[in-house]
Amino acid sequence: MSTDNGKFSYLAIATEHDALAEAKRLNAHYVLQVVLGEFLDAAPMTFRSDFVTLQTARLWNAESSELIWALDTPVVYSGTNLGHYYRFLDKISDFIVRSITQ
Repeated sequence: MSTDNGKFSYLAIATEHDALAEAKRLNAHYVLQVVLGEFLDAAPMTFRSDFVTLQTARLWNAESSELIWALDTPVVYSGTNLGHYYRFLDKISDFIVRSITQ
């Protein structure tokens, strides 16, 4: 689910209050906020690694505003520069799902 609310953009991180208010407006049960930090899609043969940083992630119950799960510390996913850094997004998604369900 996403929103067309003008309060939200790709350039700013929504506050907890705004995210929960929007979830309630949309009748959502949960709010998952994932913030990616630094990343690099290194050119091949530069001897630099591709990487993506999972800076923060939080899951709230929209009805009670209770924080259900949060990432304790940032996590960096890195690998060779052959390919695209997008491959780390699947790994980040898998990590979040596994962490929440444990």
